[in-house]
Order: sequence, then C-alpha cells, then structure tokens
Amino acid sequence: SCAGLENIFVSKDNKFYTAKDGILYSKNKEKLIRVCPQCPHKNITIPESVTKISKDAFNSVKDKIIRFDSISISGIEASSLHSKNNIYVRCHNGSNIEKYCVKKSVNHSPICKLNMFLSDITDTENRDNVPEV
Repeated sequence: SCAGLENIFVSKDNKFYTAKDGILYSKNKEKLIRVCPQCPHKNITIPESVTKISKDAFNSVKDKIIRFDSISISGIEASSLHSKNNIYVRCHNGSNIEKYCVKKSVNHSPICKLNMFLSDITDTENRDNVPEV
C-alpha cells in the first residue's frame, strides 16, 4: 500500500509522469496521481494546473495541511481525502474541493487572498489599519 513512501523520483525524460516534493503528477501536471504518505512536508500546496485528482491519491496520507490553489478542479475520483487521517484542506470558497470537503466532512477553511481583500477597502484610512499577514 506504500504507506512508508517518502518521495517519488521520475526521470525528466519520462513522457507520462513528473514528480515534485513527494507528489506524483501527470506530465502536464493536470492530474494529481499520488501524494507520498511520509512526505516530510507538513504543508503541501497543490498547483493551479491540477484539474483532476486520482482515486486514492491521498491514501495513507496523515497529519498534513493541503492547500489547493486551483478553483477549477473538476474531476475528484473516489479519493481518500477524508478527516479520519487528520488532513486539513485550504481551498477557495465555492470550489469543487470545498464542496467535496463539505460532502465528506473533511476539515477545511477558505483561502483568503490579501490583494482581493485590500481591493474591497475603499476608505484610505481603514486601508492603513489592515494587519500584516
């Protein structure tokens, strides 16, 4: 089941797959195939290029914070992304990942983009009182 897997290495000449930071992707990084269960990173960011997540991509992954930068993930196969593994998801409001998390009771919170927040502040005086992140 690969529960002890720490990293994945793929030759740059491989025509079908690529890997980065313990995550296996399709060559064009549109499909997330597998996250190493023992990946040393506590925080994992899934790039915007990802639009699909393979079945069991998160199998045996535990105690991680996973940030999904994409709002256009449309294909979430019966993934093992669930709360029993102490996974916390950061995602965009209204995204398919958020809907999936709600449906599967996965702990999650929205990603707040500071530049969007600042653009909503029209009063110059209040803009100076925004805390730094």
